[in-house]
Amino acid sequence: MNETHENGRLAALIFGTVMVVAVFAWWMSLAPRPLPADAPLEAFSAYRALRHIQAMAVEPHPGGSHANERVYEHIAGTLKEMGVEMTVERQIASNGRRIEHNGAILARLPGTASTGALAVDAHFDSTPYGPGAADDLSGIAAMLESIRALNAGPPLMNDLIFCFVDEEERGGGGPDLCMRHPWFQDVRAVLGLETRGTSGPALMFETGQDNGFVIRQLAQSESKPRATSIMFDFYDRMPFGSDFGSYKREGFPGLNVAYIDDFAHYHTKLDNPDNVSLASVQHHGCYILGLAHQLGNMPLQECRAPNAIYFNTIGSHMVVYPGSWGLPITVAAAALFAGVLLFGLIRRRLTVPGILGALGLCLLAAVITLVVTAPASVLVYYAFKEHALYRNNSLAAGMILFGIGILVLLAYLPGRRIRPQNLLAGTLFWWLAGLVVLQYFAPYGSYGAAWPLVFGSLGLLVLCFSEDRERPSDRLLLLAAVTALPTVVLLTPSFVMFSYAVTALLAPVLFLGVLLVLALLLPQSALVPARIHLGTGLAITLAGVLVFALACLTNTPSPTRPRQNCLSYAVNFDTGEAWWISSDAELDAWTRNYLPDNEERVSLAEFTGRDYGPRYRRGPAPMPPFDGNVLTLTEERVENGRRLLKFLVDSPRDAQEIYIRLESDVPVYRARAFGHDIEGAEKNWDIRFETISFTEGELEIETDPGTPLRFRIREVSWELPGLPGFVSRPDHFMTQPNRVLERRYLLPSNHSYSIGTQTF
Repeated sequence: MNETHENGRLAALIFGTVMVVAVFAWWMSLAPRPLPADAPLEAFSAYRALRHIQAMAVEPHPGGSHANERVYEHIAGTLKEMGVEMTVERQIASNGRRIEHNGAILARLPGTASTGALAVDAHFDSTPYGPGAADDLSGIAAMLESIRALNAGPPLMNDLIFCFVDEEERGGGGPDLCMRHPWFQDVRAVLGLETRGTSGPALMFETGQDNGFVIRQLAQSESKPRATSIMFDFYDRMPFGSDFGSYKREGFPGLNVAYIDDFAHYHTKLDNPDNVSLASVQHHGCYILGLAHQLGNMPLQECRAPNAIYFNTIGSHMVVYPGSWGLPITVAAAALFAGVLLFGLIRRRLTVPGILGALGLCLLAAVITLVVTAPASVLVYYAFKEHALYRNNSLAAGMILFGIGILVLLAYLPGRRIRPQNLLAGTLFWWLAGLVVLQYFAPYGSYGAAWPLVFGSLGLLVLCFSEDRERPSDRLLLLAAVTALPTVVLLTPSFVMFSYAVTALLAPVLFLGVLLVLALLLPQSALVPARIHLGTGLAITLAGVLVFALACLTNTPSPTRPRQNCLSYAVNFDTGEAWWISSDAELDAWTRNYLPDNEERVSLAEFTGRDYGPRYRRGPAPMPPFDGNVLTLTEERVENGRRLLKFLVDSPRDAQEIYIRLESDVPVYRARAFGHDIEGAEKNWDIRFETISFTEGELEIETDPGTPLRFRIREVSWELPGLPGFVSRPDHFMTQPNRVLERRYLLPSNHSYSIGTQTF
C-alpha cells in the first residue's frame, strides 16, 4: 500500500512536470506583449500601428478600386508627414495581349556609410471580400510605425528600403516594379511580411536558397524569431504564394514572416481592425526593428552562406547549424540507438518480443485514433465546410485528446506486461522510422526526429542499467523521464503552430507526432496505480469527445461566426436581361430573397469565360444603373489600304477586369493599347485590361477596311451594383471568400458581370 502510494506520488511528479514544461514551452512561443501608445519613441508600439490599420481598413480595397486609392493616399501622406524620402511608382504594363496596372510606394532611410540595404515588403491591397486589416495592412502599419521608430533613434550605417506594394492578391507585378527601381540595386536581403489569419506569433516560414547568413543574423537579432527549417522543405510544395516569392526567384536572400492563427477570418469581413491581434502586430515590429538593427550596422557585401538547419528551443532562442550536418547527425543518432539497443539485449534488459509488443502498442493506438478521428474530421468539414474553421483549435484539441486517451488506455494492460525499457525501445524504433522518412523527404527537418532519438536513446541507456531485469528502479525511471523533457520543449510549440497551419482537417495526422512524444513516457506509466491509470485514460478520452462535440454544437451562426454565401450579379446588355447568380449548393434565408428555390442550374460561361456546365443558380434581377459601352471611337481613317481606328477605353462602372474580343472575321495587323504595342492576330483577336479601372486610355487597331468591327465586351466588377430594393446581408452572413475548399467551380461572390457588343 505504501509502495503504491509512493509510486503514485512519483508518477504525479513526473507527469505533472511534463505538463508544466509543455505549457511553459508553448507560452514562451507566443507573440510578445504589445507596447502601449506612450512607449518610448524609438520603440515599436502596436497601439500606435493600430491607428494606421483603423484608418486604412475601413472597407474592402482590392487593387483598381477607389477605396485602394485612399490607402495609397494614407501611406504616401504619412511618409510625407514624417519627412521620409519616398516615391510613388505606378505603371501600366503589357503582357502579351494583357494590359495591367502595377503599383508600389517606396521609402528609403539612408545610412551613414551604406554597404548595402535591407528591403522590407508588405502589400496593401485587400481581396474584394474583406477590409484586409491583418492581410496585409498589419504589415503596412508595422512598416510605417517602424519607420517612425527608426527615425527617432540613432541612424544606421546601411540603407533601409520599405516597399509598400499593390496588387499582391491578384499576383500583380508590384515587386518587379520595386526591383526595377534604382534604389533596389543596393538591396542585399529582403524581409517579407504576410498573414494568413488575424492572430498568433509571427512565424518565419520561408527563405531563399543559401540562407545560412540571414538565418544566423536572425538568430542573433532582437527579432524574437519563431522559425523551423522543416518549412524550408515543405513551403514550396504548398499551394500558397506571396510577394516574397518574386524576390526569391530573382535570387535575393531573405526571410518571409506571417502569423496564421484564426484562419477563419482570412479573406473575409472578419479581417477587420477589431480582430487583429496587437501582439501579432508587435511581433511584426520586432522582426523589422530587430533585423534593421542587426543588418543595419554590419557590412552587407555578402549575405549568402550554405543552407542551415534551424529551430527554436525555448522562446526565441534558436539553434542553427549547417545543413550539411544533417546527415551525419542522423547517422550518429541511429548509431547511438543501435548501440544502446545492443547493450540492452546483451544485458538481457531488453527482449525482442517485448520490443515488438511496444511497436504494436504504438501502432494500435495510432490506428484506433485515425480510424475514429479521420472520418470525424472529414464529416465535420462536410457538414460545416469552411465554417468548421471557427472551431478549428477546439476540434483539433478534441481529436488529439481522444488519441492521448486511447494511448493511455492501451498502455494499461499490455503496458504492465511489457518491461518499461521495452516500451521505450519499441517507441524509439518508430522515431527511427520517422527520422529516415524526414531525412529522405525533408532533410532540413530531420532535426525533429534526430534529437528526440538521441535523448530517447540516452533514456533507454539509463533504464538498461537497471539491476532488476523486469522493472527499473524509481530513480532510473525518473532520470529517463528527464531525458524526454528536451523533446517536449522542442516539439510542443511546433505541434501548436502546425495545428494552425494544417487546420483540424489534418489534426489526425498531426496526432501521430504527438503520439510519438507521449510514447517516450510509456515506461513511467508503470508507476501509475492501476485504478488511476484506467480512470485517467477514460477521462482523457471522454474529454476529447466532449471538447469535439461542444465545438460542433456551439458552431452556430452569429455575427462573430457568420455563414458564407455566394451572390453575384450578371447583365446581358444585348438582350436587356439581368440576373442574380450563385454557386451555392443550398440557399439560405438571405439568398432566397434573390434566387428561386429549385434545382434548375445554368451555365455562366458567357459571363465568367469558363464553361463548367450547368452548375449555377440564377434568378431575375433589375437592370443596372450603368451601360456597357466601354469603347468610344475618337478617330478613324484609311491609310495605305489599311483601316486605322482609335478608341477611348473607359468603363462606365470602373470595372476591375475588361475583356474585349473582336468577333468580326478580319485580321488585326497591329494594335496599341495604353502606349504599349500589342500583338495582332489573323482572327479572334482579343485584349484584356486588369485593374486599370478609372484610368482612361487609348486603343489603336489596324485592320482591313470595308468590314464592320463587332467587339464582344465582358466586364467584371468586384462589388455588387447599387440597385433599388437590395438588402445587404445580415450580420450572421458574409461574402464567400476565395479560399474555400471546393474551388474548382467557385463563382466569386459579390461580383458584377456584364456582356454586350459594340459595332463600328
